[in-house]
Amino acid sequence: MRTTRLSSAFTFNSGANGGSRRFQIIVQPRVRTAAMISNVRVAQTRAAGSTRVQISYALNTDASVTVQINDATGKPIRALQVGQTGRGVNNITWDGRDSAGVAVPAGAYMVRITATTEEGQTASVVQPIVLTW
Repeated sequence: MRTTRLSSAFTFNSGANGGSRRFQIIVQPRVRTAAMISNVRVAQTRAAGSTRVQISYALNTDASVTVQINDATGKPIRALQVGQTGRGVNNITWDGRDSAGVAVPAGAYMVRITATTEEGQTASVVQPIVLTW
């Protein structure tokens, strides 16, 4: 392959049929999609004698996602989801228990959703919720 340093094209001789072929390489910047978390909904529900928290959010791109419950001071209570998640609407249910399986008391909590793309772009959303058992 013969190249000219400032040339925008390369000439390639395949050796077949003694002819040469011409192809052009076009370099374009990769368009990165910034990670976005939207349509976050956190709601306490009661059904069949138990209270649960329904968490719903939408991602605009595939990402590694962590959904974590923190108390009002920011102390981690429980990680609900850790791992790769596809774009679109995602739903998680929290049973109101901490990481040891103990029911948490009524009060103020925060749902923190963090998404990180393959390119390292990160988005984070915090949604408060007040539990009334």
